[in-house]
Amino acid sequence: MIEQQLVGALIDDYVARGVFRGTALPSNRATLESYGIVWFRGQVMRLDVDARRVRVCLQDVLPPIAPRSRIDRDLRNWLRSRESPDLPAHRSIDPLQFKTELRRAGGRLQLTVTSRSGAADEATRKLLRLVNELYLDFLAAPERYDWIVATLDLDPDQPRWP
Repeated sequence: MIEQQLVGALIDDYVARGVFRGTALPSNRATLESYGIVWFRGQVMRLDVDARRVRVCLQDVLPPIAPRSRIDRDLRNWLRSRESPDLPAHRSIDPLQFKTELRRAGGRLQLTVTSRSGAADEATRKLLRLVNELYLDFLAAPERYDWIVATLDLDPDQPRWP
């Protein structure tokens, strides 16, 4: 219960700072907290915090990406690169403390972070920072410009990114 309160307070802090809009969603399991999040460019996502497994999952983190496509491979490589000890601690994923997974569910992508130390609030913080990096670093790369414009329906003359 303490972990769920810490996660709830963390989500409230992000909402208060205007990082995203969010609201708690009803859950049918005592160990699962769910939040509806509206983040970048109005994308609606669902954040599930599983206290029993100490796993945090952000569903619909990106619009559909074709399996085994170039952008899919690049994204997976980028996620692996977050485990580099050369990155600052707040931008990196320590594989001894956290396990990250990118999964496809119904054609949509979900990003999961599991805490190996049992701290759901730290897994939530790490996941949210990772998604922020995904938007500001991975998606902002020039080679993904055409995909972003087409997928997120941006005006190519004034894409307003990020």
